[in-house]
Amino acid sequence: MSQLVCQLSYQNTRQGLTLAQSIIQRLRDEQKLHRLDSNSLGLLAVVAPKTGHTFYATSIISMLCSGYLPHVKAWSAVVSRLAASGSIEALQLFNSVTRRLLRCFA
Repeated sequence: MSQLVCQLSYQNTRQGLTLAQSIIQRLRDEQKLHRLDSNSLGLLAVVAPKTGHTFYATSIISMLCSGYLPHVKAWSAVVSRLAASGSIEALQLFNSVTRRLLRCFA
């Protein structure tokens, strides 16, 4: 599943993102998100804002509560895009990630 989500993300197209989103949705509905690795989620989070889906990227990064920690490139790209749009969610997302990191090292 992770490889498929990665390949669809690498397409960097709206259609690829839509297909990847449907996979994520199906896995979430079936409570099988554990089948995805953080790299595939991180890549999807980086691609989503490029296709105009910044808030979808935020929701992917917010999967931190599920135990996933996407690569710094993924969540920092989303925070950057949100900050550029003036969204308060940029700070909220940054705080969420840093709290999660602190728990990992504590």
